[in-house]
Amino acid sequence: MREAKKQFSKDEAALNAEAKAEGYSPKAINACIRIRAMKPMSTWTEGPPALA
Repeated sequence: MREAKKQFSKDEAALNAEAKAEGYSPKAINACIRIRAMKPMSTWTEGPPALA
């Protein structure tokens, strides 16, 4: 389980680095990942998620 977490963390870091090199904002990408990880109903019942 810990190895899977480490691998996921490495993959996420590589994705952020690649996106930053292409000119995208890592902060915005992390916000999108956080929104996608939410349960479907929680996105509407709690209001729009903060991007900061």
